[in-house]
Amino acid sequence: MIDCVITGNLDENTYIIYNDNFNECILVDPGAESEKIQAQCDKLGKTPKYIILTHGHFDHIGACKYFQNKGSKVYVHKDDAGKLEYDRMAVMFGYNVEWLKADHLLEDGDKLDIIGYSINVIHTPGHTEGSVTYLIDKEKCMFTGDTIFFHSYGRTDFPGGSHKALVNSIKKVFALEDRDDYIIYSGHGISTTLRDEKMYNMINVEL
Repeated sequence: MIDCVITGNLDENTYIIYNDNFNECILVDPGAESEKIQAQCDKLGKTPKYIILTHGHFDHIGACKYFQNKGSKVYVHKDDAGKLEYDRMAVMFGYNVEWLKADHLLEDGDKLDIIGYSINVIHTPGHTEGSVTYLIDKEKCMFTGDTIFFHSYGRTDFPGGSHKALVNSIKKVFALEDRDDYIIYSGHGISTTLRDEKMYNMINVEL
């Protein structure tokens, strides 16, 4: 099951993945307002044990250190690990971030088996070098971070961004077989489906 908490000035989506058979839960991109996220976890009766990051930008990691200090383990793709330790974008945007070191570094094709879910890691660079999409077949969903939005896609003009890489990454996601009805949970904005994005996403003119 999946819940969402909107955090920070950039309205970033922090997701809580939980399973009634487990006391622990997974946080996807805890971006800011740690107390707000903690309150929702308490309401669900779940303890954040795992943090999986779609990428390392400041608005997606701002609450990581708070939960890591409480025992959560942080997972990020190896190419974005350095952004957790320092990212000058945060300074440019005037954000004060508690920097941290990831507990586990991910690569394309990794699979995480936690709290009853098998989570496939798909490397989808473009917005950042280490952006990933997390695919959970059991829940028929994927977490795309800032790679795919509702009928849109992520910026590539930040340091480390590549429009060509983003186009190739979205091609990779769109090529997933038998997942058209899967829900796409994006880093900002409303959720959508893979089928809808394959039909209406603005990137289609370049595919």
